[in-house]
Amino acid sequence: MDLLGDKIQGEFKYYIYGITNFSRYCRKYILENYGNDYFLGYVETAPDLNMADGKQVLAVSDISCGNGEKIIIGSFFHGDSMKKNLIQIGIAEDSIISFQELFPYFKCVGGTVEHFGRVFIYPDGWRTNEKLCEKIRWFMPDRIEIVEDADKADAILVYKATAASDLLEAYHDKVYIVDPEFFYYIESSNWGALYYSSFSGEELEAYREQSKQVFQKMEAGQEKRGVRKGNIFCSGPSIHEFIEQFEKYKGIDREFNIICNSMVKDKKMLDVIKPSLLAFTDLNYYFSPTAYCRQFMADVIEGWNKYHFYIAVYEYELPLFLKHYPMFKDYVFGLENNSKVPCFPSGKKLTVKRAANIMTETMLPVASELCDEIGIFGCTGRDEGEIFYWQHNDRTQYKELMQSVFDAYPSLFRDQEYEDYYKRHCQNVKNLIEYGESKGKKYYNYTVSFIPALKERSSSYPHPVEKEV
Repeated sequence: MDLLGDKIQGEFKYYIYGITNFSRYCRKYILENYGNDYFLGYVETAPDLNMADGKQVLAVSDISCGNGEKIIIGSFFHGDSMKKNLIQIGIAEDSIISFQELFPYFKCVGGTVEHFGRVFIYPDGWRTNEKLCEKIRWFMPDRIEIVEDADKADAILVYKATAASDLLEAYHDKVYIVDPEFFYYIESSNWGALYYSSFSGEELEAYREQSKQVFQKMEAGQEKRGVRKGNIFCSGPSIHEFIEQFEKYKGIDREFNIICNSMVKDKKMLDVIKPSLLAFTDLNYYFSPTAYCRQFMADVIEGWNKYHFYIAVYEYELPLFLKHYPMFKDYVFGLENNSKVPCFPSGKKLTVKRAANIMTETMLPVASELCDEIGIFGCTGRDEGEIFYWQHNDRTQYKELMQSVFDAYPSLFRDQEYEDYYKRHCQNVKNLIEYGESKGKKYYNYTVSFIPALKERSSSYPHPVEKEV
């Protein structure tokens, strides 16, 4: 589907103002149609990266737009103010490209309509699409009614983006794309937030209070045990250094141990560490109607029945999670990932900084709140030549079921920029650890890691005890 062809053409080269999902969609279009030389780089109001997607990131104050160059505004919500910024520094208005009319394609559920009760699915014939119907049954188990009249719907779910053009004019504010072939996280973000958006503000506040109570109970249990040492276990290849030498870690099962994602499948490891908390927040892998998720949740239930660990998910995932798995009501809490700066969640405010990674967004912040010393295992990072995000250890990954995730969410893997993701992750690790250290926390990395902040803090286990002066 050629959404951009009437405004992005080969006689110009382009800067993109803002680094968003839509910005990367524009970049992809430019590269595929005209080549890398036609993408000049990103512009940010206040850059926190020097490079992104292999190009320089410029501040607005440093930008100039010469002959044969134009600037694409990569935002819908802030497009007007961004345009004013450019005009104020002397950029001609005819050198600025805005795609405000494409907003319905790229916007996600949440923030535009407060409450969903009825949806219209477009185009007709969706009932014969079994994969779509499976997602509808999973992500809309109740509360949300499917209606046959678009005028009566709170939202229009478009599962074929190529068919959406005739809806844009009449139903601009209602359109949400759930086409798995469209772009990046658009589809899964919309599915993931839909059920949450069917609850009233009062109902959601009740979920938040419930989460706080669960966190407080977990915190009280930790204080009662009198242990201020915690560990986080990730699924990178270097976790084998722990797995192959369990005998070195006597007594570790008495510490506050956090595991993530599919590590729950390694029964022997769980028996050694007796996990206190399981964290998983990636809907695409761990909370979807796929073979991968079915096996994962079977292992979660088996592990929980034995160890009764707590569970951390995103706040917006909590209502749907408890609808499918109500037995976890007293053990699961939801984290709100909307902080602009590093922070640790507490029983009063379950907030973390958005980081798009389970280690920096959930595991390390929770461990840092509950513990004074934090050990880190299996956060290997990326060695040169890696593909995807990074490699995983076979014992802690359902590699044989990965295809079911690829098939369910193809655009996610097709459109991910792995190199830039890793650079941001390394910076997030550094920022979070330095924030913790400023509060007196101590961090020890116990297995091989290519992440600079962890490599610098590598230690043997148990780490040497500092002598009092």
